[in-house]
Amino acid sequence: MRSISVFLFLFSILLVASLNDARLGPEEYWRSVMKDDPMPKAITDFLDQHSSKKERFTKEFDAKRVAELDGFVWGGQKPPGAED
Repeated sequence: MRSISVFLFLFSILLVASLNDARLGPEEYWRSVMKDDPMPKAITDFLDQHSSKKERFTKEFDAKRVAELDGFVWGGQKPPGAED
């Protein structure tokens, strides 16, 4: 019974891992469907716009200012350094 569950677990892991490689990128898909037609500039610009890697988290920020903007209070008082 244990060997069957191990086999099913490994088989499911392999199945999920193989799905990742099955998907074509936008350029490869366009070539496979449209054969000799080049991809229009509007589509390539759209793809380039969404493929750029952006920093999603700003590491440098003023915690006091964020606390003021959020209306955060410590013990019923404004945060240290906050103006009234």
